[in-house]
Amino acid sequence: WRDSWMPPGYVIGVGRDITEEKTAREKLKISESKYRTLFEHSGNIIFMINEKGKILAVNKKGAEFLKLPKEEIENKLNVFKFLPPDEEKRIKSNVMRRLKGENIPSEYEINFFIKKGEKRIGRINVEIVPGTKNFIISLIDLTEQKKLEHQLIQSEKISAIRQMLRGITHQLNNPLSTLMGYTELLLSLDISEEIRQKLEIIYESAERCERIIKNLLNLVSGKPCLLYTSPSPRD
Repeated sequence: WRDSWMPPGYVIGVGRDITEEKTAREKLKISESKYRTLFEHSGNIIFMINEKGKILAVNKKGAEFLKLPKEEIENKLNVFKFLPPDEEKRIKSNVMRRLKGENIPSEYEINFFIKKGEKRIGRINVEIVPGTKNFIISLIDLTEQKKLEHQLIQSEKISAIRQMLRGITHQLNNPLSTLMGYTELLLSLDISEEIRQKLEIIYESAERCERIIKNLLNLVSGKPCLLYTSPSPRD
């Protein structure tokens, strides 16, 4: 600019060194670019929410997970709508405690729902954005992993039951075979009709036990549980 008292043709120039400011802006630009890249291409599902739960930003994987386009999520949906009442209460409480500066765990498992009420299980990590009341939520979907773990536990239980049944049937088979053998031997002797009838009842009862044991053995071997009939000593 030109001062009013300066004669025409004279200019007073004022300069300011902006080197540090420009360097800071460049660093910020690079930092924002890195952040944007990490946000979009992270292997996790990521949301940025405000203190009331409104989703301010979601990465590509998060939008795909919710099966909704970004424009229908960002600044429109609330993350709490995907939580059952007990989980919503817990997360809201944790958000308020974090804002108050309390040192609480940032990672924990939650139950939640996605579109069409499909129940899921996940592990979330919640971090407050410095200098704001916003939060970054990183989510890993553990639903399939939990199903596999449950199947493994059930499989181990079935295996343990099969092992126990094998032991039981083995322990029963030996005395049962002895009982049936001696009964057959006695039935081959010259005995009264009354004693013969009682021995046949014993033999038939033992035979019924034998069928049950064979069914148990078929069960633990994965075979059909078919009734087993052995010839009666009366035949």
